[in-house]
Amino acid sequence: MNQEIPLPLTEVHFNNTTTPGPLEIKPTDRFIAWQNTAAVVIRSAWLHYFKLCFSGTMHPSNLRNFKLYIDEVCASQVISIDDKNHIVFHLEDKPVEMKNGLRSIRVMADITRGEGHFTFSLAKPEDFCILDDDNVHIIPKVGDNDFIPLTTGIVQVN
Repeated sequence: MNQEIPLPLTEVHFNNTTTPGPLEIKPTDRFIAWQNTAAVVIRSAWLHYFKLCFSGTMHPSNLRNFKLYIDEVCASQVISIDDKNHIVFHLEDKPVEMKNGLRSIRVMADITRGEGHFTFSLAKPEDFCILDDDNVHIIPKVGDNDFIPLTTGIVQVN
């Protein structure tokens, strides 16, 4: 009698530290708005959806041209923050393979003008929709613990 041994599920573990940390800047292009490293463990998985929440006193229209990078490859772009203060990268039509190992996840943005402060947060585990080869949704962790929001430091724009 042959029995198939089920493969263990893929795991995703985010780093405890999200960048940028607290800092003060002037309007600039290609600013790292949110960055973290995720360890993809067991086998590769596919990123289908990624959402960040914006908060702060900076007017959302002063931040534009958001680009999602996985490692050094631009996976998707969004022009502006939506009316719910979210940046949503829809990758369902062309999911991005997250290979086994450490993966850099970065969102770049242009700060066009204005003053104020802001943060970006990967607020809930469902905001990072990643599926394994069997289409099983993987719930990310932070380190070896349950998911907690991954929020940047406060960025002050002068």
